[in-house]
Amino acid sequence: MKVLFLTGNFAEDLAAWLDSHGEKVVYRQDKISIEETKGINPDFIVSYNINI
Repeated sequence: MKVLFLTGNFAEDLAAWLDSHGEKVVYRQDKISIEETKGINPDFIVSYNINI
């Protein structure tokens, strides 16, 4: 499963935990366009503590 993780720097541990459980994690701390999101084609999008 591919997870797009949109977050500030407070959630690196959570993204690492997902990765350690076999999930493919794309970790972003900056703005992302809809085109980029479509290119990543995630199964899930997690938005956690993001401030952009």
